[in-house]
Amino acid sequence: MAVKYEDYYKVLGIKRDATQKEIQTAYRKLARKYHPDVNKDATAEANFKKVNEANEVLRDPEKRKMYDQLGANWKDGQDVRPPSGWSQGERRSAQGFSQTGADGFSDFFDMFFGGSTRQRSPFETSFGQRQGSNGRAEWSAAGEDIHSELSLSIEDIFRGGSKKILMTKTSYDNNGMPFEDKKELEVKIPPGITEGSKIRLKGQGESGTGNGQPGDLLLKVKILPDSRFQVRGHDLELKIKIDLWDALLGATVDVKIIEDTIQMKIPQGTQPGQRFRVRGKGLRKNADINGDLYVIAGIDIPKDLDEEDKKEIEKIAAKHRR
Repeated sequence: MAVKYEDYYKVLGIKRDATQKEIQTAYRKLARKYHPDVNKDATAEANFKKVNEANEVLRDPEKRKMYDQLGANWKDGQDVRPPSGWSQGERRSAQGFSQTGADGFSDFFDMFFGGSTRQRSPFETSFGQRQGSNGRAEWSAAGEDIHSELSLSIEDIFRGGSKKILMTKTSYDNNGMPFEDKKELEVKIPPGITEGSKIRLKGQGESGTGNGQPGDLLLKVKILPDSRFQVRGHDLELKIKIDLWDALLGATVDVKIIEDTIQMKIPQGTQPGQRFRVRGKGLRKNADINGDLYVIAGIDIPKDLDEEDKKEIEKIAAKHRR
């Protein structure tokens, strides 16, 4: 049996060596342009089905490879038969994908790529069809999720609360043409987030079409570098300098942290690089518990000693030399 050849590359308006990203972009643009809910032209629904059919084959590397085996010399509408060696095992059952099937795909698709279960790609916007009360087909499309990055300072995470961001996303007008859509959003900073955590804003992704639900906005947390603190999960590290005399004799020193100044006891004989743990002064683990702060001691060696100072230190050094 011969069927009419469908040039899927021509349908999507792309070259035969198009990348998966180019296929995705072309599909999304045309699917929105011809969607029956936004395009009332009499040919819109037929074009919409063609776009979905082309995407169904070209977005799947295995199906695309099979399609390309037919060659690049066929013209749209020519009669074509399965080539020699095209076994029945290379195509799936044709149930459900003929002209009268649920998707309304062509006889060409039915012969070469038909199947009773069609898997949608991760980026396909889940276009669906149902029968309306007036008997007319009603189409809907779920919007895609948007992935972005949210940069937060250590102070933002420590204090919690919320932060306003400006989101720019690509939307499409009724002719399928893209435009920049800018919107200010308020993001709540939940307790316990760390580098790489994700915050989901429901319904702030790409808009759905028809009755389709909008996608979500997924923000991956990036902690900005800080001049004083190092982040270790929910714990913080802070390097301080103490006087040589305080390290030798012991002292109580003031340590400025994020929201406060604490007094910390420096024991006699503190060594350079010695770590001191201050419980509960790190980043929030949950609403009630914080991580810890680790203070790392550095010794401030005086450079302006006079002769009398040197003599006194030499006496002490002579006493303690081994």
